[in-house]
Formats: sequence, C-alpha cells, structure tokens
Amino acid sequence: MRELAQAGDVACLRMMLDRIWPPRKAQPVNITLPPINSSQDALAAIAAICVALGEGRLTPDEIIALSSVVGRSIQVIELQDLERRVGALEEAREKRDEEKNSQQS
Repeated sequence: MRELAQAGDVACLRMMLDRIWPPRKAQPVNITLPPINSSQDALAAIAAICVALGEGRLTPDEIIALSSVVGRSIQVIELQDLERRVGALEEAREKRDEEKNSQQS
C-alpha cells in the first residue's frame, strides 16, 4: 500500500491520509456563551443558545451538545457547593467537639 501511495496513487494516498489524519466529524460551534459560575449564568447561557437556535445559527444537534456542556457546568457548580457546605459542617462539628471536650476537662 505504501508503495502505491509513493508511486502517486491518489486513491491510496487519500485512504492513508484518512487513517493518519481523519476528517473532523463536526465543526466548531460559533456562539459566544457567558462564563458559567452560577445557576443564573447557566440560565443566561441557555438563553443565548435559544436565541442562536431561533436565528438559525445552530442546528438541533449543536443545541444538544451545548446544552450538555451547560448541564455539566451546573453539576460542577452543585458539587463545589456541596463540598463547601460539607466542609463548613465538618468545621462547625470540630469546633463544637473541641468546646465540649474543653468543658469536660
């Protein structure tokens, strides 16, 4: 096969290039989304996606992909919030236990 490609066989060259450097299956999406740092930001991002859909700048498949990104962002925000809250509860419990131990001594 390599010999055919080196000899200039265009079909063979194309086939080898497709294996080495496959064509992209999707194109980049041209939309500006606001940074997503809170649930309110997520709402703004979804609104921007809906506007782009209404204007015909995005396909339904692109909407699904972008909505997935927004959904994952919300999950990360929720996880960070839970970690912060658990940390605060653990800290409060440690303080309470320290006070309780110092009162018993």
